[in-house]
Amino acid sequence: MNLSEYAEHDAVGLAALIADRQISEVEVRSAALCAIKALNPHINAVIETWEDEPQAQAGPLQGVPMLVKDLGLTARNRRNELGSRLAQGCVADSDSELMSRFRRSGLLTLGRTTTPELAASTTTENRVDGPTRNPWDLTRSAGGSSGGSAAA
Repeated sequence: MNLSEYAEHDAVGLAALIADRQISEVEVRSAALCAIKALNPHINAVIETWEDEPQAQAGPLQGVPMLVKDLGLTARNRRNELGSRLAQGCVADSDSELMSRFRRSGLLTLGRTTTPELAASTTTENRVDGPTRNPWDLTRSAGGSSGGSAAA
């Protein structure tokens, strides 16, 4: 699966391709990671990728890649830094309820996205990760606490 083919599908479309065995979970994961590597240097939306994430659980969205916002939701043994120097290096002991539900649906988490420090700004900038850019106009901020998610 190349990047243009990947970009043509939403989560439901990718899940259908995987379920129909037209493409493998590994191919979809690889395409998503390639997209992140190609675009993130320009927009700075993804803080880190989790290429070692285990295979997705069975569920309606099995193998569909996603990213999580670095705020609120926690993933076991993964950093949750809230865009803040005060929380740098904080690692969650367990999945939050929302993360558990995402996993049960079959979603495959590939990393986390930027947020302003403690979500307390209208622009997606913090001193830890720097500014996140709008993919349509790199001179502008992606904006808001979900700017990294939106830009990704």
